[in-house]
Amino acid sequence: VVIVGGDSNFPPYEFLDNEGRPSGYNVEITRAIADVMGIKVDIRLGEWDVMLNGLKASKIDILQGIVASDERSKTFSFSSPHAIIHHSVFARIGGIAPKGLAGLKGKAVMVQNKSIMYEYLLQNNVGANIH
Repeated sequence: VVIVGGDSNFPPYEFLDNEGRPSGYNVEITRAIADVMGIKVDIRLGEWDVMLNGLKASKIDILQGIVASDERSKTFSFSSPHAIIHHSVFARIGGIAPKGLAGLKGKAVMVQNKSIMYEYLLQNNVGANIH
């Protein structure tokens, strides 16, 4: 049985449904591939940073939905992506919208812990206060 990890709160790609079962686009693709290949999978969704650490510690075999980066490629092997996800910056109504990444310097920025954008902001020394 291949243990597949993923994010429990990243709809429509990966999430727990109303009954607490893994659901979403990535989950359905994983199940379809496993079915065609005759592989048994155990899909476990949880907090992203916990799942990422589980992959690093070999507690899970595969992490679905992980975005490749040069840094991550030093540790993990990646398949070709099946989707392209664009990221955006949102500001409060009435607030000043930042112009580019430089506009985030000194601003409070909320991103998912250990996500690709979290890593990107740190690696590029944007100077944002990351939460």
